[in-house]
Amino acid sequence: MRFVGRWRWGQTLGILLILLSFVLYGLLLSLPVLPLEGGMKPMLALILVGGGEATFWIGGLFVGKELYQRYLNPYRWVCRSGSNKSS
Repeated sequence: MRFVGRWRWGQTLGILLILLSFVLYGLLLSLPVLPLEGGMKPMLALILVGGGEATFWIGGLFVGKELYQRYLNPYRWVCRSGSNKSS
């Protein structure tokens, strides 16, 4: 697959790592219904949270500042300069 422009494999890997972090956090919701012994659930929760945080921040390093400012910055989703200005 070929990307247009300056898209690099590192940015793709970064986005995939960020998505993986969301999946790891989503798996936390399944912990209460899993048939595990009492001591296993907190340990698994710690592993999922630690893995989610690690993959998110490593993915952020791969994505880079430019891509974050352009697409992943939530401030730009809500407040776009130049739109809905009344003269």
